[in-house]
Amino acid sequence: MRKKIIKWGVTAASISIIAAALISANIAQAEDSPNLPNSISATNSAENGINALGKLVLAQILRLFTFPDSNYNDYLNKTTVPVNAQQIALGQQIKPLAKNDTLSFLANNSLYVDNALDTQQQYAKVIPTTQQTAQQNAIFFNSGTLLNNMILKPGQAKAAQVYINFLADAGNPVPTPQGSWVNNGTSATTKYLNDLGTYNAQLSTGLNTLYLLFEERKPQTALGGKSALSYDAAAAERRMTPDWYTKITGKQFTPADVSRESLVIQAEQRYELFEIRMQLEQLNTTMTTLQLQLLQSMSKPALIAAEVNAKNGASSGS
Repeated sequence: MRKKIIKWGVTAASISIIAAALISANIAQAEDSPNLPNSISATNSAENGINALGKLVLAQILRLFTFPDSNYNDYLNKTTVPVNAQQIALGQQIKPLAKNDTLSFLANNSLYVDNALDTQQQYAKVIPTTQQTAQQNAIFFNSGTLLNNMILKPGQAKAAQVYINFLADAGNPVPTPQGSWVNNGTSATTKYLNDLGTYNAQLSTGLNTLYLLFEERKPQTALGGKSALSYDAAAAERRMTPDWYTKITGKQFTPADVSRESLVIQAEQRYELFEIRMQLEQLNTTMTTLQLQLLQSMSKPALIAAEVNAKNGASSGS
């Protein structure tokens, strides 16, 4: 390419010198000629020749920066565009499902448990009591049941659900408030109901994160049986193949196409950075919940005790 530019640069310079000489000669001839119309005609003829020559030189120079026909648009529309569009749609589908799972858990295992003893006995049957049952039921108490699968098959999904239930202490539910005392308006009842609401609000933080991981691993009909996680993994790895390298180094994939492909990859990286931001928000929410729980379980009782001591001290006159 460099040699071509040098070659055409020398050619263009030579042609420019020749053109200048031709123009000077025609102008001189026109000035010496007593026949003015003939002089003007000769000058115009020279100008037309120079214009044609200039266009030819420009066309040759531009050819240095042109490339073969590109198939980049077809490649882009068949690969990157549909994949990226589906990735955005997945986030809009998975998060509402995770929220519904969280609300369902709170309703079935925390807020509205008619008989807490029956629930405890149901979960107690799953707890391993022998070496044999430990081997059979180990999946219900192993985080890998949820995290080590890109796609949860029906049996795996059930095991992951049980794992989440145990992690959220579904086997030891808070009994549903029942009886006339629920509406008596006493300070003790009011405190209990508020504590129940606080407990469920705090419980939802971890549940929402776990169910989001759960929903990302469930097969989706729109993805042909793939999960959102496996689909994203395939999208992230689709350029890590010999086929992609062959395509971008082929004759139909020009240097300009390589630059465009780099721009597309940067745009995808920007999307992934946004996804990381959303995950950091979940992590920050979890940490904030833990900090608030610590305040409520330790600092708040100590503060109330200090108030009682202060009142007792004031009443005793000390």
